[in-house]
Amino acid sequence: MKADMKRVLMVEDDPVIARTLQLGLGYRGFEVTTCGTAQEGLRAFAREDFDALLLDVALPDGSGYEVCRQVRTQDSEVPVLMLTARLDEQSAVEGLGAGADDYLRKPCGLDELVARMNRLLERRTRGSDDVLRFGSLRLSPSRRQLWAGTTPVHLARREFDILALLLSRPGEVVRRQEMLDRMGDAGEVYDRTIDSHVSHLRRKLRDAGLDEVQIAPVYGVGYRLAGR
Repeated sequence: MKADMKRVLMVEDDPVIARTLQLGLGYRGFEVTTCGTAQEGLRAFAREDFDALLLDVALPDGSGYEVCRQVRTQDSEVPVLMLTARLDEQSAVEGLGAGADDYLRKPCGLDELVARMNRLLERRTRGSDDVLRFGSLRLSPSRRQLWAGTTPVHLARREFDILALLLSRPGEVVRRQEMLDRMGDAGEVYDRTIDSHVSHLRRKLRDAGLDEVQIAPVYGVGYRLAGR
C-alpha cells in the first residue's frame, strides 16, 4: 500500500457491487476492505484503522444505521458515507441521527462516489484542527457534531450555536446580543428565548454525563462557560 493511499472499509452484501466499487476505488487511490455483513464490518473496524467507511443501509444481519451507531461509540470522527437504494427524507433523518456524514443512492457512479469520499476526507483533515474541547466534551463546528467522550450528543441547531460560541471563548462572558446574532433568523429569535435554549442545553449536557461543564449566568449581561 502506498503511504498516501486512504483505507476504506466497505460493508456491502452484494458481491458484484462490492467488487466493482473495490476495483474502481482501487484505481483512484483507495485501499478497500470489503465485508458482506454488519458483524463482519464491526469486527474489521475493531481490528484495523480506516480513514473512511462506506456502509450499505440494508444488510443481511442488520442495518448500516446500527453499524454506524456502534462505530460512533469507538470513533466519533471517522467519515461515514451511506449507500442506499432509496433516498427519502425519513432515511436521511435516520442516517444522520446514527451519525452518518453523507448519502449516495445506489447504483452510484464512481466519479460521484470518489468526489464525495474525497470531500469527506478533506473535511476531516480540516476539521481535525477546529475541534473545541472542554473536559470530556468535544465539539466540531465544521461537522456540527458534539461528543461526550466518544458518545455523540444530539443538539438542536440553536443549542449547538450557543455552545459553540461559548466554547470558542471559555471563561469569558458572552453577551446575549452575540448569542442572538449567532442564532438569529430575523423575527424568530428573541432575547427571552435565550434562557429557554440554555436550559435545554444544560439538561442535555447533564444527561450526557458532562457535569464538569457549567453554563453560568452573568445577570443582565449573558452567559459564561465554566468548569467545576
